Formats: sequence, structure tokens, C-alpha cells
Amino acid sequence: MTGSTKEQKSPGETGEAQALELKAIELSGLDAEGFAALSDDERAKLIEQAKAAEEPKATKGRQAKASESHLVAMRKGGEGIKVHPSCVEAHRRQGWAQE
Repeated sequence: MTGSTKEQKSPGETGEAQALELKAIELSGLDAEGFAALSDDERAKLIEQAKAAEEPKATKGRQAKASESHLVAMRKGGEGIKVHPSCVEAHRRQGWAQE
């Protein structure tokens, strides 16, 4: 919310803004007073850098699905599985057949 006072912002929004400001202060190498003395434009640029630095953390928990293209399909008793090529022989010994 642009132009909102602290009272008008939701608690989560205020917390996120504070976290970004703290990260921006850290990135600037200044203390809180030095950061506050910067122009609005300078602070805005540092806050954008802080947002960019936080984005990878936001997606870190969501891992991309691993490719299964290297796995070998095998079947036994109507059940199908995919195994790593190094495990094919061990599965054959247990009665699995390669598809």
C-alpha cells in the first residue's frame, strides 16, 4: 500500500517491510541512521536489491521435480516401477523384468 501509515498496513505487510528494510540496511553497509539519511530513491533501490536477494529463498523450499528420463521401467506381478540403471541387475535377480 503506497502512502499508507503504519496503522493502515496489515501486520504481515509491516513485518515484511521491516524485514526488507533490515536486509537493505545490511546490504548498504550503513547503520540504521545512515540508511535513514539516504534519499528516498537510494533507499528504494536498496530495498529492491533486498527483495531480489530474498526471492531465491522464497523458491528454495519448492524444488523442481527431478527428471526421470534416465530411469529404467521394470515390471513384476502387474506392478511397475522405475529404477536407476545401476539397480536393474539387482531387480532382475528379485524377479523384476525390464519393460
